[in-house]
Amino acid sequence: LAYTLRQDELLQLCALATVADVVPLRGGNRVLTKLGLETLNRAPILGVRALVERAGLKLGRVGAGDIGFVLGPRLNAAGRINDAEDALRLLLTEDAEEAKTLAERLEQRNTERQELTRQVVAGARERAEERPDAWITVVADAEWPAGIVGLGASRLVEDYGRPAIVIAIDGNEGKGSCRSIAGVHIAEALDECDDILIKHGGHAMAAGFSVAVDRIPDLIEKLDVIVRERLRGKRPVPTIRVDAEIAPEILSSKLALELAMLEPCGAENARPYLLIRDVRVYDIRQVGADADHLRCKVTVGRFTFDAMAFRRGDHAEGMTEAGRVDAVVSIGTGLRGFVELELRDFGPVGTAAEMEAVGGAPRRGPLPPRPPAPGVLVS
Repeated sequence: LAYTLRQDELLQLCALATVADVVPLRGGNRVLTKLGLETLNRAPILGVRALVERAGLKLGRVGAGDIGFVLGPRLNAAGRINDAEDALRLLLTEDAEEAKTLAERLEQRNTERQELTRQVVAGARERAEERPDAWITVVADAEWPAGIVGLGASRLVEDYGRPAIVIAIDGNEGKGSCRSIAGVHIAEALDECDDILIKHGGHAMAAGFSVAVDRIPDLIEKLDVIVRERLRGKRPVPTIRVDAEIAPEILSSKLALELAMLEPCGAENARPYLLIRDVRVYDIRQVGADADHLRCKVTVGRFTFDAMAFRRGDHAEGMTEAGRVDAVVSIGTGLRGFVELELRDFGPVGTAAEMEAVGGAPRRGPLPPRPPAPGVLVS
């Protein structure tokens, strides 16, 4: 039977599904994903080739991160906006022209999804500010699409460092999407609200539910008590795990190649986060549709690297004024094969003075303050 199956194609689909659905990249999952990425880059099926090309990626260099942040969102956009049929047809088609047409359609759907996400996140942040002392952020609106609220909840967790729920109201019923933090098993928290909810399900870090609109205030009140108890009355401090501090002279293409051996990285197998101190940053510019990302040059010792800081566009002025920062970075290579840094967090020189080389690093001291986000780097 194994000889009759189109194993290369199935491995590609396995890699796409594993990463896009945030399945832990450990054990057999990691092996299958690695094999799937190899065949995807070597001989992609027509639909995947069309999607990769339309997204502006380069075959031969597609990694797990590209699935998670580029290809996966495009495939999922169809279902979030309307239905998933276009994504399914793209992955099944054996016609190159149809593949190009469907890839273009998914690109358009993804653009729509991005705009809807921006609207939901902006509205959710406004609502969240009405309850600044809440232990869990819960917001609801009748204008928010049910397919987008999970993305909004994820963004609120990033902003506030506490569990978040975004509810799309349709008539007398609300459909909620939950995202959580370490220490709060959100599905178990919902189990305790069984008397309030119509139905619910999920796991430790993400869940969903349906609830009658007139019971939402009861849900908020009960969840706030539950989360406070789970956290033992201690406000969560957003943290970044730092795997090691590195000396400037070892940041090189050789190190990037060695770290690449850990790929594919993703859920439960994150890229190493490295601390580098007192680096020069310049040529700082905002990029992205809403200027919400930063691109800059980083000089570390004798070497200069391109760097990107996602969702840090509002720190451009503060970074320019500082000129030098302490930074937590992950290391990769760009399309041309040169080392590129992703700035996971950064702050004024000295911010990380007491940071231990390995362990959680509480974030603080934004550059400049970024309401309503909690802060940027660590001690």
